[in-house]
Amino acid sequence: MAEYHDRLQEVERYKAKLKENKQLVDEARMNKGLLTQALQLKDETMESLKRRNGENLRLKKLLEATKKQLEVATLEVSKKLALKKGNGWPSLIVMMMGAFFENTTKI
Repeated sequence: MAEYHDRLQEVERYKAKLKENKQLVDEARMNKGLLTQALQLKDETMESLKRRNGENLRLKKLLEATKKQLEVATLEVSKKLALKKGNGWPSLIVMMMGAFFENTTKI
């Protein structure tokens, strides 16, 4: 009878251990799913950042080109003003705008 009781306790220990292991496996599966979702989100975020960075670089180059065009236009207007003294501010603005738009069409 004692041997039967010992075996019964051993079976109960195995059942408890099996239940614990099953719980650990379930938690591992759940964590795997969460990790997979986190990795997908990270990948999507990185792709989005790469696209934004590319767009920012493009806009930065465009801004630099526009600044150069403005400098060139300003120099041209300054030269024209040096040649035509006494035109006043309204004609200066018109000349600057004209020189700027002439250079922007060259891009």
